[in-house]
Amino acid sequence: MKCEFFEELKANITTLLQKASLITMPPMLPFRYHKNEFNIIQDTIKKCIAETEDKINKIKQSNNTMYAKIHEITLSIGLEPLKLKKAGNLLIESEILETHYKEMRLLFEEKKFKTEILTKEIEKFSKEIGSLEDEKEEVFNNLIDKIDYLENRLVSLRNKKIELERSKVIKINEILNYMKILEKKDYDEIETKIISGEDVKLHEIQQKHKELVDEYNDKSKRLKELQKDIRKLRKYFDELDLKRENINETNINDSFCSVNDTLLQNDNYNINDSLNNKNIERAESVLKELQEKKKLLFKRIFKLKSEELKEMYEIFKMPYKEYQESEKNLEKIESQIHDLIPKKDSFLMILNLIEKRDNLKNAMIDFERIASDPKRLFKNSIQLLNEERFRKTAAPNLLKLEKEILEKIESYENEFGVFYLNGNYKNILNDEINNRIINKSIFIMGGFDSPRKKRK
Repeated sequence: MKCEFFEELKANITTLLQKASLITMPPMLPFRYHKNEFNIIQDTIKKCIAETEDKINKIKQSNNTMYAKIHEITLSIGLEPLKLKKAGNLLIESEILETHYKEMRLLFEEKKFKTEILTKEIEKFSKEIGSLEDEKEEVFNNLIDKIDYLENRLVSLRNKKIELERSKVIKINEILNYMKILEKKDYDEIETKIISGEDVKLHEIQQKHKELVDEYNDKSKRLKELQKDIRKLRKYFDELDLKRENINETNINDSFCSVNDTLLQNDNYNINDSLNNKNIERAESVLKELQEKKKLLFKRIFKLKSEELKEMYEIFKMPYKEYQESEKNLEKIESQIHDLIPKKDSFLMILNLIEKRDNLKNAMIDFERIASDPKRLFKNSIQLLNEERFRKTAAPNLLKLEKEILEKIESYENEFGVFYLNGNYKNILNDEINNRIINKSIFIMGGFDSPRKKRK
């Protein structure tokens, strides 16, 4: 770039040099007559150069700072850093950087403002549907990522609100049904709004629905426990053949415990009775009355249960020990009866087969003894015919019985555990089978064994 000042200065110095050469000869310098003036000019030019260098450094530093700010704000927005081509002139470069920074700053503010708008919208929807407690603080690398997250979050909340709005009517109907079942009388603020048809926030409806469901479940559970205890006590009195005209059974209504949540959603379902504190108090009163009666009749109940357990022990061939009268021992007795009753029929069936086997085995042993007596040959023909028939069928019948016994025991043990009769009977029977031999001279059995055990 040409500058008139420097061009004129250059021309004047050239003219002075030409004229000075006319009045000087080497080794004399051309400017010897104006040395002081030329020194002043040199110093002035050097000073100008130094000031210019300082100005250049400041502009470069400023431009570098601007480059760094542009890089930082570009990354914070979420854009790829722009590679700006450096201009030949630092001032032009400075203007370009300033312009680009303003553009990036404007874009940054725009994105930031958008995040604020989205955040407010999310807070609004979250408050409406009551999901603020679910919010987690997220960390984002840049504004674009944050905007993407917030937009997705907002869409999710909008969809959730639509879904909750759809279920709002159903929830309100369920709440009204629960209030009817529980016979709510003293309404709180939310219940009053629901009954009067006022607008109620979604999260308030959900909270109220949960409260009523919990109350319903708690009272249902309590009533079922009372029913169970009452039935158990009444069973004692039935077994003792006691009159109970003074106990009002209508205080407990089984329909309370048969209502389920599906039926509650049906507007046509008719709830005839209510699950309320009054009915629970009645049930508690009945239970208390029965408990008092049980205390008065405890000796008779304990004696009855002890006799029942003793009979069970006799059936199962177990030694019985007497129990001291106490509530704890009564519970033990009842527990044992409860365990033994399901086993009784199967046990008696197996016991009957075992007795048949023992009878057959004893008959075979007796027959073996009689068969060695020569006098038996002088018996009548019918008796000899019966003996021959027994000789041929005894061993097969014995094996058939033993097989059936082991099968029944296997079935028993699969359901109830080890079959005990003077020990583990299955092991006892198997040991006996494995250790006996056949007397082939008496029982024609092929490969079968005899009921006699091996002789030592």
